[in-house]
Amino acid sequence: MPEGKVSAFAISVNDFDKSLLPINARTPGTDAFNTAVTKLLQEEYSQFGGSARIVVSDKLIQVTWRQGDEDPLSLAINCFQGGDYPTGIGMLRSLLRQSPDDTELLYNLGLALSDVGELVEAETCLRRVVEADPQNVNAMVGLGVAQQRQRRTEAAVETLRKAVEIDDENPWAHRNLGACLISLEQNEAGLNHLKRASELNPDDPQAWFGLGQAYELANDLESADESYTKVIQLDPDSHVGEQAKQRRSQIGQAEMRRRVGGGMRPDAVMYCLAAIEKFAAMTPAERQACAFEIAMRGQRGFDFNDSTPKYEFRSLGGKFSGLQSLAYMYVGFKYVAPDQDIGFDLAKEYAAAKAMFSGKAP
Repeated sequence: MPEGKVSAFAISVNDFDKSLLPINARTPGTDAFNTAVTKLLQEEYSQFGGSARIVVSDKLIQVTWRQGDEDPLSLAINCFQGGDYPTGIGMLRSLLRQSPDDTELLYNLGLALSDVGELVEAETCLRRVVEADPQNVNAMVGLGVAQQRQRRTEAAVETLRKAVEIDDENPWAHRNLGACLISLEQNEAGLNHLKRASELNPDDPQAWFGLGQAYELANDLESADESYTKVIQLDPDSHVGEQAKQRRSQIGQAEMRRRVGGGMRPDAVMYCLAAIEKFAAMTPAERQACAFEIAMRGQRGFDFNDSTPKYEFRSLGGKFSGLQSLAYMYVGFKYVAPDQDIGFDLAKEYAAAKAMFSGKAP
């Protein structure tokens, strides 16, 4: 909006949300009410870099707002991007007092409210957008997400199916519909939508993680592992990245145990024995540096079902396979942080190696 643009509008005193005011200033017609309303609105509109003149009468609150040089909606969105949801939500509510039917304001407010868990109001905002603009697929997806977050999954599926019918190229519609169908145990249909979502938006780690879960339910662990690997490549340090690492570890452990009928892997025993011998000869500082070096590399994941030596560590020298690397990390943390869970269980193999070791091991 251009600098200096003036907008004037009125709010009915009866319609004004009096819960925003101090308890002792909620009675219309009193000086306390007039002062509190004036202060509240002036503070709200000052956030936009402009100024506001407030006149409160018995029936109306009249606002004359001289806008600043920055777009008010952009300022609110910047707050959301910076994690300041309360300020951004307050700004959008202020703008909606002036333009209560503005679908862009309602859409952004609905998404923000959904993110902070105010789901009933979020659904109301997003539904108003969809009613005003039935072809607004993004608003429809947001509505479906708000419904799912309220655990009204069947309603969410109905909404998201409509979104896909309108725009089959929308990856977020497919991703969220797939997740909802999986939660309803419609696994095959959910898998197909999650595949479509990852094809349409291959840089979306959430789509790949959902696809990995769907493949696990289909007992296609190889494809699940590939999907989780993609998540880690895209966003290794996020919450979903950490979840993908955990799922890969659990899949790998299950596969490792399956290959030996639930018993011990002899190669893992020998790797643990070699690691014990290596760490026993190190100083405490060398052990810590080595264990942490392997762990840092392990954050990107090890391919523990591939015997090819392809991981190299400065503190160890030479190249190591994925399972061999995990054995060294497992043993290393037994020395430097014995209570630390590295996310992969080699307790059986470590115990057997420790019994074979001629010296003392932790």
